[in-house]
Amino acid sequence: MGQYLPPQYPQNALERGIEGSVTIEATIGKLGKVISVKVLKSSNNKSLDNAAIKWFLNLKFTPAKTGKTPEKSVIIQKIKFNIKD
Repeated sequence: MGQYLPPQYPQNALERGIEGSVTIEATIGKLGKVISVKVLKSSNNKSLDNAAIKWFLNLKFTPAKTGKTPEKSVIIQKIKFNIKD
């Protein structure tokens, strides 16, 4: 995974002071594109969960390889939403 901006904090969660973390499972295709995303552990806030999914779907990865052959892979990532002072 390269350098990316963090996910956009949902405005409604920000205004209400809601923080949390979302654990995502993503399938990465042979070309490095995210082809599916699912929430493994919810933040218990739908807007945070949706922001994590949307962000992850726009990432690009270096595909996993067996030898020189790219292959599909699955990764698990925790995304934290913390309001900074």
